[in-house]
Formats: sequence, structure tokens, C-alpha cells
Amino acid sequence: KQHATRRVHAVQNEIMQQFNKAMFDLALHTEVMRRYGFPSGEASRLHQFHQYLQQRFEQVRALKYYRTPQATRSFGRAYLLILPWLVGPYFAWVFEETNQDYGFTLTLA
Repeated sequence: KQHATRRVHAVQNEIMQQFNKAMFDLALHTEVMRRYGFPSGEASRLHQFHQYLQQRFEQVRALKYYRTPQATRSFGRAYLLILPWLVGPYFAWVFEETNQDYGFTLTLA
């Protein structure tokens, strides 16, 4: 298992290196285009897009590495499926007791 984990980490590191190199190359190409007459405002906007792309990639990467554990997700799923069956009769009772007042029942829920 450790050997497989090392291989996965090696592949992940390789992907990150390739992504970082591609972002670096994009920034260099933008500077080369600026030297050949590309407007500075457009180059600045292009650098901003590169930055946004890097930020979004990091967010996706962090989500993958630090996402919610499976046990918590399973508990949440079970809770959402069971909760209506447990509290539904109470809200039906409140609805009947308040002379079928949807507003109060929904506010209480």
C-alpha cells in the first residue's frame, strides 16, 4: 500500500510541476507579446486571468486533499433522509393546530 501511495504522490507532484510550468510559460509568452506591441492593459488583464486560473486550480486541489471525510458525509446523508420522518408529524400537528397557517408552520420549520 505504501508503494502505491508513493506512486500516486509522485504522479500528483508531476502534474503540479507541469501545471506550474505551463503557467510560467503563459506569463513569459505574455511578456514576449508585450515586447512586440501587445497593449500593456491587455497584458495586465491576461496576467490577471492567469492568476485567477491558478487560484481556482489551487481551490480544486485543496478540495480534493482536504474534503469532508466519508463518515461525516454519510452521517449528513442519513440525517437528511431520516429527519423528515422524525419531525414531519410534529410539523403536521402544528399546521393543524394553527388552523392551517402555512406561514407560521414554515417559520417554525
